[in-house]
Amino acid sequence: MNLGDALYELSDHLARHNESKQVHGCLGGAYGYGQEFENDVFAMHPYCWCEKDECLLCGGDAPNFHYKPSGFKVTWYKYIGRGMQHPPLGGKATRKMLDHCIESIGRVISDEEAEATRRAAKIEGIRNTLKEIPNMERDEIFHYIVFDLATEGVELLLSEIDRLKNAQAQ
Repeated sequence: MNLGDALYELSDHLARHNESKQVHGCLGGAYGYGQEFENDVFAMHPYCWCEKDECLLCGGDAPNFHYKPSGFKVTWYKYIGRGMQHPPLGGKATRKMLDHCIESIGRVISDEEAEATRRAAKIEGIRNTLKEIPNMERDEIFHYIVFDLATEGVELLLSEIDRLKNAQAQ
């Protein structure tokens, strides 16, 4: 098993465990960015852009993924699979590590629960974004979000845009 694929799958399982902590993006795919998570078996941290001197992730001192039983560590640039640096790891060892990490996460929600949670998190995220971009035109915002949401989510957000614009006009 490819390590990048294994970490992406682990990120998917983490999202099913706690979607609200999942980091989303574009180029890395739905689960390619990981999330802040740590237990006794492993730790995962998304790439950090804060560029603060005291940040261990930005300075390269802390890995994006750490498998604690063996000390195996991986860093990546922006998303899983891009610029990954790690010691060699065979396919069987990768699968065994992935299975151990997944077992350690706990209850994983169903596909239906995951989709509902994912949709709600996306809508909430875009609502928050809309508060920061009040000067964009309605059509610009529509084109900005249409790639991320199903039609029902777009319609909900368009009504939210109208509400925000009306509130701003008052």
